[in-house]
Amino acid sequence: MSRPFIHGTKHAIEQADALILWFCDERERAERLDSGLLEFEVHDDRAEETWPKVREAALKMWIESHPGTRPHFWWACDAPADPRRLISGAGSPELPGRGFGIPFLWRGYSAADPPIFESEGSYVQRHGLLEPGEAERADFRPEAIDDRDAWTSYGLTYFKKHSRFICVW
Repeated sequence: MSRPFIHGTKHAIEQADALILWFCDERERAERLDSGLLEFEVHDDRAEETWPKVREAALKMWIESHPGTRPHFWWACDAPADPRRLISGAGSPELPGRGFGIPFLWRGYSAADPPIFESEGSYVQRHGLLEPGEAERADFRPEAIDDRDAWTSYGLTYFKKHSRFICVW
């Protein structure tokens, strides 16, 4: 695992590894290393305060396994303000909030013409945020949202199925 050099006991190193895993949306693995993270997840303010401290190590680990994408807290804390581009499809966003750059709720969904968004890779590339060598391994195919039930509700089913973490409202 990629992590900054950490001085301390085996337990301190396991805690640091657990935090990095937690911020890489690997909740179960993180909690096996440090069960105290169960409480941590409930307190998003603490998580948002901790993210800057682990950002570099977490992003390095994340990008190694998921090039062209970013973990939940990058989207929640660091992503540029604009959403991922809608390429085609019927309807429009119903709520201003979004997760992973895509609106939570859609008005006017049509299975015959589902919304198609730029990929996470395209979004990250458009903002000049790809790491060296990441583009060669990233997926730039547009993403169709083809689950009407999830897309026209609050999106929890969609994000559980397609994303690494349920988005914060």
